[in-house]
Amino acid sequence: MNKITWNFTEPLSSMDVLDVFEHRYLHEIPDTLKSLILEHNGGYPNKDVFDKPQKGLFFSNLLSFNEDSVEGVHLYLPSFESEDGITALPFATDGFGNLICEVDGKIFFWRHETEELDLVAESIDELLDMLHS
Repeated sequence: MNKITWNFTEPLSSMDVLDVFEHRYLHEIPDTLKSLILEHNGGYPNKDVFDKPQKGLFFSNLLSFNEDSVEGVHLYLPSFESEDGITALPFATDGFGNLICEVDGKIFFWRHETEELDLVAESIDELLDMLHS
């Protein structure tokens, strides 16, 4: 597994933040992503480049799951809300307005200009393994 150091992490405001989120938005967060958020909420990885679906994309930081966070997941959810919950879970940003999202356990790159989702990885572990400097 790719050794990543996370900087500027933000403790979750409470231990049930993710459970409340799942219930409110009718979206189960995969266990590996949940563990990543619990350990590194809002954090910036030292390895922040990935090359799929194109070379030189950035993983700026995990979004914070604290409701009052300036760089929080809640700011981006309106783009993904439906009557049945959310269609994708934005959990990270590239720092340029694009988002990294989870849908059914798979990881996608969401382009804010077109609102299109491009497959990046089959899992969060695969995404983390592809990050490099």
